[in-house]
Amino acid sequence: MNLYRLEMMKIRISTYLKAALGICAGLWCLGILFLFIFLLESPADPESVELFSQWDGLFALISALTFSTHSVFAACLSSGIIIGEYFGKNAPVLLTFPIQRKSVLHKKCLIICTVTIAAAFFCNVTTMGMMYIASKLFRITPQMLTKHFVLTVFLASILTGAAASALGIISCLAGWQKQSQTATVIASLVIICFITNWIALFPCYIVPVMLLMSIVLAAIAVMIYNILTKKLENLEV
Repeated sequence: MNLYRLEMMKIRISTYLKAALGICAGLWCLGILFLFIFLLESPADPESVELFSQWDGLFALISALTFSTHSVFAACLSSGIIIGEYFGKNAPVLLTFPIQRKSVLHKKCLIICTVTIAAAFFCNVTTMGMMYIASKLFRITPQMLTKHFVLTVFLASILTGAAASALGIISCLAGWQKQSQTATVIASLVIICFITNWIALFPCYIVPVMLLMSIVLAAIAVMIYNILTKKLENLEV
């Protein structure tokens, strides 16, 4: 726990919190905008009408955006506290700590997961809350097809954060190979392009979809973590 606190003190967490709040503000605006879209949609476009006129569809869209933005957020965080430190000017100091290198990397990954899950959960839940308040104020009534929708929002939001944090760790491998923080972020963007659409494709099954995605990404993240651990042990000062 002391090592965890030490790592938290080393990073400028306020910078990442400001970025997280900026993401939230953008999604709040988009969420409210989405409420009005189905009023303008043509009945000849049933897929769009279904997506924007139901709370399930709206939540799937917001969750997809939350996953995408916080995956990049996690990649930026991991590039800063892992790639930036192990290949930056502080690398000699970090590599000569009288602590197991694996323990330090473990705490860094734990920070990435904790901060990303908390940020994604807060963003997703508050965005849906903002949309609900706006729907009452402007008397917009999307259909509610899912029972226990509030529980669905909470569960899917946690899983969204877990999947995003895992993707951030996965993208570290590219940054480590290239010894570049930029490569970490680019890798996350490439992965996002291939998997984000699956969230919006099954709005009525958002929890199972996010659970499956989280399990797969977490398994890959554990493999990447083990690979990075071996590379770290062989890294010379």
